Amino acid sequence: MTQQEQNASASGQQDPYVSARYDQWAARAYWTPAEIAALSLGKHPWSLNDTRTKDHLGSWFTWEFWERRDVISRAAETGRIRWQCPPNKAVELLKECKIPFDDGLQEAVESFHPIVDWEEAFGAVLNWAKANQAEHQRQLADQQAALEDAQRGSSESEVWRSNALALIDVLIAENKEVTARIEQMASAVPATAASIDIAANDNDDQLPPKLQKSYDVLIAAMAIGGYGFDPASKKSPFGDAVAADIAWIGQALTPPVAVKHVRDACKRLGIKK
Repeated sequence: MTQQEQNASASGQQDPYVSARYDQWAARAYWTPAEIAALSLGKHPWSLNDTRTKDHLGSWFTWEFWERRDVISRAAETGRIRWQCPPNKAVELLKECKIPFDDGLQEAVESFHPIVDWEEAFGAVLNWAKANQAEHQRQLADQQAALEDAQRGSSESEVWRSNALALIDVLIAENKEVTARIEQMASAVPATAASIDIAANDNDDQLPPKLQKSYDVLIAAMAIGGYGFDPASKKSPFGDAVAADIAWIGQALTPPVAVKHVRDACKRLGIKK
């Protein structure tokens, strides 16, 4: 018996609806808002639906179904999900809206459609990029000290030059690796998120909070790990560098605007250095 059925049973009400087979419904390519509502209650959508609820107005499931279907339909109307919603996105929406459902539903869905925690994934990339940046800065400081020592004795300058060139090759390779990992994750962002042009949108309030945070993490990770952006520095060559790369792909964004977006993202994430 599901938790939803236990709630109804505890209230002394009859249950007129058939329980769902989660494994069967998890295999489907998409669910409608009504189907999501029924499945969140542990019921078969062919049993608990708009047509059959009219015959069971006294059931707790009927009224709970209508409440949940209304919340989910409004999410579809505002573009948070598609009307034909993939099962993994449906489970994510249920979590976001704090709509209770059985663990068995998520387990069945995950066996067919992986559910990705984008905030956690991008956070891991950001931390990895920041760790690499700190190591790079330490290595560069060591080479600067070596240069000063070498300048005191010309016999050591060639050794320093060789070491410095080797370090530059390592930094370039690691920078490419950082960029490649971030681009790989960015390419997997859901279509709903990827369809919004954050660079051209100056009104942060137009984005859902979770989507805004995902973009902020992505922007900060690219800027800090890929371009060496320092949120604590008032002056940064980042704007010119990223504007040049944007121009290279045939788009346009002024350096001040690029810096503003990154600083705003870092500020919202609480990244100060």
